[in-house]
Amino acid sequence: MIEKANIETASDSSEMKNLERVKGRKVGVVGMARSGLACAMLARELGAEVFVTEAREECALDSELQTLKEVGATFETGGHTDAILESDYVIVSPGVPSDSSIMQSIHDAGTPVFSELEFASWFTRGKIIALTGANGKTTTATMVHEILLQGNYSAELCGNIGTPLSAVAMKVKRNDVAVVEVSSYQLEFVDQFAPDVAAILNITPDHLSRHKTFENYRLAKLRITEAQEANQKLVLNADDSGLDALTVQTSARRMMFGSEKVMDASSMDSELRSVFLRGETIFCQFNGAYVKLFDCESLQIPGRHNIENAMAAAACCLAFGVTLEAIREGLLSFAGVEHRIEYVATIDGVQWINDSKATNLAATICALEAFESPVRLILGGQGKGEDFRELQSVVRDKVTSIVALGDTKEEVFSALGKTVPVEFATTLEGSVLLLSQTAQVGEAVLLSPGCASFDMFTDYEERGKVYKDAVKRLAKKGNDN
Repeated sequence: MIEKANIETASDSSEMKNLERVKGRKVGVVGMARSGLACAMLARELGAEVFVTEAREECALDSELQTLKEVGATFETGGHTDAILESDYVIVSPGVPSDSSIMQSIHDAGTPVFSELEFASWFTRGKIIALTGANGKTTTATMVHEILLQGNYSAELCGNIGTPLSAVAMKVKRNDVAVVEVSSYQLEFVDQFAPDVAAILNITPDHLSRHKTFENYRLAKLRITEAQEANQKLVLNADDSGLDALTVQTSARRMMFGSEKVMDASSMDSELRSVFLRGETIFCQFNGAYVKLFDCESLQIPGRHNIENAMAAAACCLAFGVTLEAIREGLLSFAGVEHRIEYVATIDGVQWINDSKATNLAATICALEAFESPVRLILGGQGKGEDFRELQSVVRDKVTSIVALGDTKEEVFSALGKTVPVEFATTLEGSVLLLSQTAQVGEAVLLSPGCASFDMFTDYEERGKVYKDAVKRLAKKGNDN
């Protein structure tokens, strides 16, 4: 339950001003998924008149509608009418495309539009560490959260990772921290969102069906720093060519992470080098000196991409003022996150790995590069306009065979069918069954789709759960024989 705001005891003018932006106002919300529902509840708690519009039919929304009724919000389902235009301003859920007809009507009416992230940040009294990027957001945000807990901070992990910032905004007190995973969708309608520490992990082509061009996608990511000020920090990846860190415009203090070789090659100023990789050891800049953090082999999670994630997390926490001891302890005890190169089971000498979080090709490449054993790959889903030929090199080196499924299965076959054998499956469970008959001892079966999940599932989490359930049934069947 969201805590009630104590409007009468708001302790400073900015807090009172933000409360005045919602109390007694007509607030419209587009979308009734997790973030839309959470911001509708928050707005009601703060005294707004709330109207929610949702395209899905009422029969699919039992729990959502019950919640809205309980808090006294009004709503419509089954499509969008002009009723939303009566709002003083509109909060848009990240899943609603900015070029949809309802959003076009709102823009034409001149109604101000904010993202759920922006709205929730108005009422977050504590500090905010916000991370965005094409890949690694969930892992890195979780690493940061673990480090903060090691440092005895009170911290909430939220945002694109599953729990909306709106759901925890009033819980985050002045000395607490919200660690927020931020997607490009959530950044489309920010205005004053200014994290105390922001991080851009990497920028590779993703969500091009939404953003249309790579440059539009890049600009959406850069919005995380637009409102930052000189007393705030921006953590950037020196190694990422898509980001081009040294050209990013910001008022915040830059702090870089990446390989020492790249930093040397770019003649980067020494004060920018926050965390860097020298050989197989991670160092950081602390009190004007370079200090060893740990050897890469000490990390519990595999893959070069996780070394990068660990450096990013360390840089964020250094920027926030966390001790080196807490950073070391948090990272070296970190065992990974669900749906990201997640070990499921070993059955008859074959490892089964869940990487459902890989929703673009760069993530699939990272996953494949983490394996030394031969891989049987489950690939495909709802495409994002990427070319599967980008996988040819790593597939040739790492993959024994592919099972393709979803909307893009024909594209997978066309791009990779001459590189390795490609078979089709109509369901994810069918993929598991097929590979259980072909995978050999010493191999790994990897679900790393490189695509969105929406052609077959609600989200990547449901896809990962279906995969894990199918593997567990396979393991039980083997034990019963």
